[in-house]
Amino acid sequence: MMSMTLDNSYTAIRLQPVELKCHIGQGMYKWTILDKLIAGSEEPIAVDRVLLEKENAEGERLYTVFDEEGTYSLRFSFTDTNGDVLTHDFKVYVRKESSAYSPFVSEVLEYRPAPGRQVYEGFDSYLENFKKAGKTVTQDNIISKCRSKFFRNERLFSKGNLESSPSTVSLGAFGGYIVLAFDHSVQNLEGPDIKVYGATEFLSGAQTIIPQPGVVFVAQDVNMNGQHDEDEPWYILNSGSYASTTPGDGPQEGLLLGCNVMYRMATGVLEESTDKMDQEKHFYFPDYIMWSISGAEESSGSIAKLKKDKDFSYWPAWLPESEGLSFENAVRLPNNGVETWNGNILATHEWTWVNPSVQYANTVTCSQNGGLDLSSAIDMNGNPVELKEIHFVKIQTGVCQQIAIDGQCETLVSGVRDLHMPIPKAD
Repeated sequence: MMSMTLDNSYTAIRLQPVELKCHIGQGMYKWTILDKLIAGSEEPIAVDRVLLEKENAEGERLYTVFDEEGTYSLRFSFTDTNGDVLTHDFKVYVRKESSAYSPFVSEVLEYRPAPGRQVYEGFDSYLENFKKAGKTVTQDNIISKCRSKFFRNERLFSKGNLESSPSTVSLGAFGGYIVLAFDHSVQNLEGPDIKVYGATEFLSGAQTIIPQPGVVFVAQDVNMNGQHDEDEPWYILNSGSYASTTPGDGPQEGLLLGCNVMYRMATGVLEESTDKMDQEKHFYFPDYIMWSISGAEESSGSIAKLKKDKDFSYWPAWLPESEGLSFENAVRLPNNGVETWNGNILATHEWTWVNPSVQYANTVTCSQNGGLDLSSAIDMNGNPVELKEIHFVKIQTGVCQQIAIDGQCETLVSGVRDLHMPIPKAD
């Protein structure tokens, strides 16, 4: 005789993941919402939506999120290999959260930038204070500073100041990343779902941005502990026209999955370049930091230090130089800009990423940024996936390119927002 271990009722919190388990035997498991009675309403609303249906399973776990406060009627059904059916109806009582959710990411879980000039610039005074005090800056110190930057930006964005020079965090060169968490699950609804804020630069009195695109990954809190765990896979938001997973296509023609990159400081004495072309590019030490890529692509090169940066290091001060820096399974985007030289003179400098319809992170100004759709998610093999909600966001510098005068391309991040959550009025 078949039996189950489901209760008649459960409680949940709005927009927080819920886990229900049932193990009966080999067969088909199906979980369905029959109706919902929203708080304040008198009559239930018919839903009849299948949450999960899985055949040839030996036991199934339901992971789901309820977006409204109220009472939900659910049905679990199991069909065994003989065609016999067992059903169980139960209720889920969804309570309102004890404190209001933030529409912006609320936690910095990890920050691991690759080397870059803007990594130092983003923390220069902070790092100098540690140096003057004779103290060593730690990873925890830097993550705390990242949190304060995002909190400041949240107040700016809440006031509608989308072009008010937000305080940015640089991810450094290709592969560098940051992992952020919401205090709730972001729903995959119609249209764009999240917005990744980058940077705004004002040049010659006009609003413009130097696009330094980053790849956006998302993940679910399947283990329901508020931390991103290794067994919770990342999915790529494939938000533009670059969607090739064939290594032979090359970075100029497609998106490359599965790149491993290593950075090491150059050995020996660094000497100022006397090469005319290096001088025109403002390169001070051409082979300042060496990099190599393996996996989906095999290549190597170096990051040059610009002349204006000769007095500070591009290497993240809280990460040891002796061990190098490695990043696995990075995703590479097509290169960012095109330079045309007339002899030793830079004739034209064209950015290829200024296109609001191709919105990876940090490719358009904050006010032009229309957001990213969770429906565009693909796995690390390039296959489309269906995500009903996400909890974590990872942003990674997507291009491996150094542009004359401007330096290494580094994705800048100033915040991430749930577009379905209203912004509270700022004080």
